[in-house]
Amino acid sequence: MDLKLHLDFCFSVSADRVLAAGWSPRPQPEIVLHAGHASVPPVLLRRFPRRDLRSLSPMGFLALFDLSQEPGANDPSEDLFLGMGKEYVPITDDRLASDIAKMVEIGVDEAFFSYIRMIARGEVPAPGQPITRKVVNRILAAPRLERESQDHALGIDRALIGPDGQGIATGWFLGANRQAETMTALVICDGRIAPVDLMQASLPRADLAAYAPRYAFSGRDGWAASFRLPQAPKAQPRLLLMPPGHLDHSGHLAPLDMVQPAEVARLILETGQGLEDQALARRLHRNALPAEIPAAPVLSIATDPKAPVLLVLDHDLNDIDLRDVLRRVTAVLERPLTVHLLRPALTPALDQALAGAAREAAAPLTLAGCALTPPEPGGHDGLAIFARSSVLFHLDPEILLAPLEKSLLLATLDPMAALPGGGDEAALQRRFAADRPPFACCGSAAALLAPFALPSAYLTPEAGWRALALRALAQDEARIIAAPAQGFLAGNRGPFCQSLIEGVGWHEFDGRSALLLTEAA
Repeated sequence: MDLKLHLDFCFSVSADRVLAAGWSPRPQPEIVLHAGHASVPPVLLRRFPRRDLRSLSPMGFLALFDLSQEPGANDPSEDLFLGMGKEYVPITDDRLASDIAKMVEIGVDEAFFSYIRMIARGEVPAPGQPITRKVVNRILAAPRLERESQDHALGIDRALIGPDGQGIATGWFLGANRQAETMTALVICDGRIAPVDLMQASLPRADLAAYAPRYAFSGRDGWAASFRLPQAPKAQPRLLLMPPGHLDHSGHLAPLDMVQPAEVARLILETGQGLEDQALARRLHRNALPAEIPAAPVLSIATDPKAPVLLVLDHDLNDIDLRDVLRRVTAVLERPLTVHLLRPALTPALDQALAGAAREAAAPLTLAGCALTPPEPGGHDGLAIFARSSVLFHLDPEILLAPLEKSLLLATLDPMAALPGGGDEAALQRRFAADRPPFACCGSAAALLAPFALPSAYLTPEAGWRALALRALAQDEARIIAAPAQGFLAGNRGPFCQSLIEGVGWHEFDGRSALLLTEAA
């Protein structure tokens, strides 16, 4: 019997990790990568049968080597050798760069789809373009799996994706027998692939008991999965589910429904309630958020003292109350005021309130825009203020118009500030981050609008400004003051006051997102 080591492909998957693909009839081949003066064993070894070898024995292998833990192993002046016993196969530098394309194009299905499953599990990163596009083409050209066969049955209950690439899917999976490996998943979109954190056997599904005679039923056969694409999808995204085994098939491919971010958030909360392990619920939520917080922006202080003040207003009160809110602002303002309403459209009541406030104002008052997203900074050279209407009813707007000493001025409604020592700025900062009190903020339009923090991480613009304010405070670019807060009543109108599930609204969901992002950072 041929007991030799057969190496088909060997390529770099990152700066210090190498993946080798080949086969050996030895049940436990002691494969090592000789690099410099070190002999590195694989950190991961996958075995699988290969049809081309005409054997059901798992002769094929994928071996992942990590050279970062061995001093001198990644010395570029030393050649690499893959070894087993006294056998050595030299690996040239050009092969480390080119073998990935060869495996994707001509590698046997079993090796290729084992590699794809490693990407899905996060064990190796996806290759760069244009190799990834070739990977996608091969996946789409391969035979597909049906949802139900002799050895498995799977279902998809919901599969959603938001406009910024945040997604969640739920369903169920039953195998003919209990298997050590679990199902894996990828999202395919725009010629790219992204791993999906799939939590198999995490949700109770007593309704699947009728399948028990045919499959291994446990009662907890529901799965949940969440992900975040590195960029907003353009074409139709699809979810690829890959049950254990079946390395000669791509898996089951299903389209993802494009919905608004709030629908994704609602399903995250609903699914999280069914997960008994709250660590899994937090993981489900975290996976749908951006991988990391962007670098802190450089904020500007300079403003044109003659330019109109821009008020970006989250009007969370009745439409008719807008007139009273604007009256409070214009009463202390000697300059023109332009208003951007964070509303999807201008209702007749809002239009009448704006007209009434404009008639009463000493200086011109105009509507700059009406949309759920903040305006672009172009054309706004003066001060910009963000606030909820309910907050402006509880503080004196004049405190927001003080001369800027730093890039941002924050006014928080903090009841603890009235206690001895509670008004200390460091204490205010801690509570602003931990307790998330209501606030308003003021700064130059360039500071407040251009570097809008994490707009796609949150459901509400307010959460983005809170994140921006926290980062400015951490860099000593913002000043925080406390305003009287006795008897504060938050507004319950407007698009951002909706409830996702009982007890959790958009602002509460954003608070959970901010906590998860902070923990990850």
